[in-house]
Amino acid sequence: MKILSGGGEATSYDMQIFNLVNAHRKQKGLAALKFDDDIFNQCCIHSKNMSTGKTAFGHYGFDDRVKNLTPWCWAAENVAFNYSTKPEDVVNMWLNSSGHRANIESTQATHSAVSAVINSEGAWYYTQIFINKVKLYRRKAL
Repeated sequence: MKILSGGGEATSYDMQIFNLVNAHRKQKGLAALKFDDDIFNQCCIHSKNMSTGKTAFGHYGFDDRVKNLTPWCWAAENVAFNYSTKPEDVVNMWLNSSGHRANIESTQATHSAVSAVINSEGAWYYTQIFINKVKLYRRKAL
């Protein structure tokens, strides 16, 4: 696997993780998340930055990432780091953490994307962002 350059299209590995999250949501009776290319771009950039050490592992810059995803009224993020090549492992890691599970199972989440990036040492870095997209209504002038 290659290190992604940020942006572009989701890989089959990214989509396996995304689909596993949606499968879990379905088991819980929750609506499926819609994949969003703009969210994917932000996830990809963050995963790449963590994988290269440009950004420390964690949620640093989350506010800046979601500023680029307007309109939204709620946002959350899961990140992970490991050496496994199984998409189930990262999803299970998130599901075994109450905070990460809460993001996955949120009834507020409507759109999402996930990006997995591997670095030269074989370590995987993952970012999944969840948002609630809202429609902006313009007030009619009287």
